[in-house]
Amino acid sequence: MFKDTVNFFYDLIIHRLKTRRDILSKKNSSQTLTFENLSSYIDSSGIEVSYDIAMIKHVFGKKIYKNKNPYLIPDSCLSYLTNRLGFDNEYQLLWEDIEKDENIHFIFLCLLKECFWDKNEMRELLNHVLTDYIPYAKESPLFDMILFPSKYKMKKISKTDMYVPLYFYGVSEDEVIEQFSLCLDDAIEFLFKKCHKDFKKIFINFIKEHGTSLKKINKKLEDFVNNELKQLLLQYSPKEDSLGLRVKNIMISDWFSRIDLVMALFDNRSLDDKLLFEMKLYNNSMNYVKDLEDLQKKLIGGFSN
Repeated sequence: MFKDTVNFFYDLIIHRLKTRRDILSKKNSSQTLTFENLSSYIDSSGIEVSYDIAMIKHVFGKKIYKNKNPYLIPDSCLSYLTNRLGFDNEYQLLWEDIEKDENIHFIFLCLLKECFWDKNEMRELLNHVLTDYIPYAKESPLFDMILFPSKYKMKKISKTDMYVPLYFYGVSEDEVIEQFSLCLDDAIEFLFKKCHKDFKKIFINFIKEHGTSLKKINKKLEDFVNNELKQLLLQYSPKEDSLGLRVKNIMISDWFSRIDLVMALFDNRSLDDKLLFEMKLYNNSMNYVKDLEDLQKKLIGGFSN
C-alpha cells in the first residue's frame, strides 16, 4: 500500500544523505567519503563510533530487505547517520525539505492516485469529489460502464446476460480507458489547486507527529488517509451547484438512456417519434455539456489569474 508515495520519501532521503556526504567531503577538503569512512567516526568525546558498513550501503543504494531494513533505514542506522553526517536531529535527516511546494504537490498527486487504484473504500469518495471537474465527470460514467455495467442498471442484449458494450454507442473501450487515465490526473490537479493549503497543513502536522522514524510508514500513511485526508476530501465534495455534478447526471440520464436509439440506428430501423425525441434530447444535452465545460475553463482561468 502506498508504494509510490513511500518510494518518493526514500528518494528524497537518499538525495539528502548524498548531498550531506558531499558537503562533508568538501568541508574536509577530501574526495567523496567512502562507505568505509562513513562507517566510523570519532565523536565529540573522543570515542570511536562505528556502524555496520553493509547496512549503510543498503540505505544509500536503496536496497530494501524484509528482514534487515523493511523501511529503508532502521532506527539505529537513522540515529548513527544523523550524528555521522551532522544533521541536527532525525527529523531533519528524514524530512528537511518536505515542505517545499513541489514536494507537497507530488505527494498529493501520488497519494490520491494510489488511493483511487489500490484502496477500494476510498475510491467512491474520490470518484465523487473529482466529479466536480467536468472532463472527469464525462469520462467516469463511461469507465464505470466498462468495469461495473450493473452500477447504472445498463441494458442487456436481448435474450442474454451480457450488457450492451460501448461499441454499440460508437465508443472505443480502449479510448475510454486511455482518456479516463488522463482525466483522472487532471481532476486531481484541479482538486489540488483548490485544497493545496489545507492539504499541506494536515500533511506537515502528520509528519511532525510521526517524523522521527520510518518504521511502519505505510501503516501510518493509511491511518492518515483514513482520517485526516478523508475529512479533507469530504470538505471539498461537490455542492448542488457543481457544474461537474450536473454533467455527470446528464451523462447518466441522457447518454445511457439512448440505447434504444443506438440499437435502432445499428439495425437500420426507421425512427419513431419517441426515438427522434431521444435523438434531439441527446444532441441538446451534449451541446449543454460542451457549454458547461467551456464555462468551467473560463472560471479556472479566472481563478488562476
